[in-house]
Amino acid sequence: MAESDKPTYEELAAENARLKAEVHDQPKRAARGGRTGQGWKALGLGLLIALGCVGLVVANLGLWANRNLVSQDGYQRIATEIIKQPPVQATLVKAANTEFTSRVDVPAVVKDVLPERAAFLAGPISDQILNGVQAGLQKIVSGPKFQQVWVNVNSRAHARMVSTLENYQGNGQIDLQDVYKYLGQQLAGTPLAAVANTSLPPKFGSITVIDASWLPAVQQAYRTITWAPVVGITLAVVAFAVALWWSGRRRRTLIALTVAGALSMVVASVAVRVVRELRLDQYHDTTYRAGAEAVWQVVLTPLFTQTQLWVAVLAIVLVGAWVTGPYRAAQSLRRGFSGAAERTAQATGNLGANSPAVQWLRKRRRAVEWVLLGLDLAVLAFLTPLTLAIVMWAVAILVALVALLEILTSSKQKVAAGDGN
Repeated sequence: MAESDKPTYEELAAENARLKAEVHDQPKRAARGGRTGQGWKALGLGLLIALGCVGLVVANLGLWANRNLVSQDGYQRIATEIIKQPPVQATLVKAANTEFTSRVDVPAVVKDVLPERAAFLAGPISDQILNGVQAGLQKIVSGPKFQQVWVNVNSRAHARMVSTLENYQGNGQIDLQDVYKYLGQQLAGTPLAAVANTSLPPKFGSITVIDASWLPAVQQAYRTITWAPVVGITLAVVAFAVALWWSGRRRRTLIALTVAGALSMVVASVAVRVVRELRLDQYHDTTYRAGAEAVWQVVLTPLFTQTQLWVAVLAIVLVGAWVTGPYRAAQSLRRGFSGAAERTAQATGNLGANSPAVQWLRKRRRAVEWVLLGLDLAVLAFLTPLTLAIVMWAVAILVALVALLEILTSSKQKVAAGDGN
C-alpha cells in the first residue's frame, strides 16, 4: 500500500468516533423499534377487544329482542304484564273516555231529554253519567276478561306481523292478487277451500291495495334481529380468542377484556335509558307519560336483568383470572386460603392423601380450577331463563368445589402422606 493510501490520524479518529456513536446508539434504535412493535401490537389488541365488546353488546340486544319481541311466548308474556300495570290501565281508560266524550255530547243529550223545568238538572246528571262511564271503563279494563282479550288480540296481531315479515316477498306494495292469495290460505280446510289454490283472472291486472314502502326496511330489521345473537357471540368469541392467542401476557389481556366487556354492557344500558327518556319526553300529558313509562319498564326490564347477568359472568372470569395471578394481594389471599385448607385437611386426618385421584389432582390443580370455571360458565350459557339467583348459586358451587380441591391437594397434606409411608 502506498504511503499516500494510508489513512491519516484524523481520519482514523473520526472513524473511531463514528463507530463508537453507532455502537452507543444501537440499543436506542433497538428500543425504539421494540417500542414501535409493541405499540402496533397494543393497538391491534385494543381493536380486537373493542370488536369483542361490540359483539357482546350486539348479542345482548339480539337475545333480548328475540326472547321478548320476536318470540310468540315472550311477546305474550310482555303483553300480559303490560295490561296489569295500573298506569297502563289508567291510560286506556282516559283514551276511551276522551274518545267517548268527543263523539257523544252528553250535556246536550241530557238537556234534550229533560223538560224545560228540569233543565237545571242537566249539569249534575251529565256529571253522573260521565263519572259512571269512567268508573265502568276502569272496571272493564282492570277485569280479567278484558285483559285476556287484550293478550289474545295482541298475540294474534304479533303472529300475523311475524308471519308477514318471514314470508312476504316483494317491494312493499301489496296488490289485489296478494290479498286474494292470503284470503285463500285462510279458507283452507273450510267448505270454501276450492278457492285456496286459484288466482284472480288476468283482467284484474295488478291493482295496488297498500303501498307499504316501509315493509322491506322492517323486514330487514327483523332478519337482523334474528341473526344478531349468533353474529354477536361469534364475533366476541373470535375476537377475544385471537386477542388472547396473540397477547404475550394472556392473564393481563383476559383481565382487560373482561373489564372492557363489563363497561361496554354498562354503557349500552345507559344509552338505552337515554333513548327511553327522550321518547318519554314526547308525552306532555302526565297520564299518558305514566302509561308509556310503565310500558317501557316492562319491555326493558328483561334487557337490564340480562345485562346484569352478563356483567356478573364477566366479573366471575375477572375474579378467577386475578385470584390465580402473580399479584401480591392475590398471592396473600391464596396463602391464607391454602393455610386454611391445610388446617382443614389435617383436622380431617388427611383422608385420601395417598389415593391416585388426589395425586393426579395435585399435579394438575390449576388446570382443574380453570376447567371448573369453564364448566360453570358453560352451564350458565345454556340455562334459560337465567336469573341472578342462578348465577349466585353457580358462583357458590364453584367456590365450594375450588375449596374442596385446595383441601385435597394442600402441600402439607402431601408431606404428611409421605411421612406416613
